[in-house]
Amino acid sequence: ANFEAFKKDVQDANVFIGSLIFVQDLAEKVVEAVKPARDNMDACLIFPSMPDVMKLNKLGQFSLASLGVGNEKGGEEPAADAPKKKNSVVKDFFKAASKASPATFEENLLKLLRTLPT
Repeated sequence: ANFEAFKKDVQDANVFIGSLIFVQDLAEKVVEAVKPARDNMDACLIFPSMPDVMKLNKLGQFSLASLGVGNEKGGEEPAADAPKKKNSVVKDFFKAASKASPATFEENLLKLLRTLPT
């Protein structure tokens, strides 16, 4: 009953925020509930968590859906001829936020969400 209520709440949400989802059974349930609703959400933010759950991350056009699991950093090695990627504003935001206190992180995240186009 609780999981069904959770799935319904997720279906009705336009933002989903999760954190510290490292238990496999829980991760599978979160993916099962959030994945079908993800494309209809304005934002889906889950940091840090298991890779399958983090693939659900989405903020506007930014997405981690193609997150790989090949190297020790959690991503696939780029092809030798692949162009170098530029730094991402979202990546920089989360890098700086990880050093801040949880309250500051939440305040900054709300500021970021408010600046997104609707």
